[in-house]
Amino acid sequence: MITLCLSGMGRYAHVAKEGPDEARRASLIDVIDPALGRLVERMRARDMLARRWVIVTGDHGHTAVIADAEHSLDTGED
Repeated sequence: MITLCLSGMGRYAHVAKEGPDEARRASLIDVIDPALGRLVERMRARDMLARRWVIVTGDHGHTAVIADAEHSLDTGED
């Protein structure tokens, strides 16, 4: 079993000026995909992918919350 953690995307999405959706998309394209591609290339070169399952998962991401009363997460209590 190989466990790999590519951290940072969720954390970055919380503060990205372009918003969480665009930040995740850009991170997947610019950072995660190339990193996984290099790993897969090296594993194939060593025949490390034969008879193995590869599972890719993420923690939670970040969903934008519209700042208005209709979409507010506020419970109305102090």
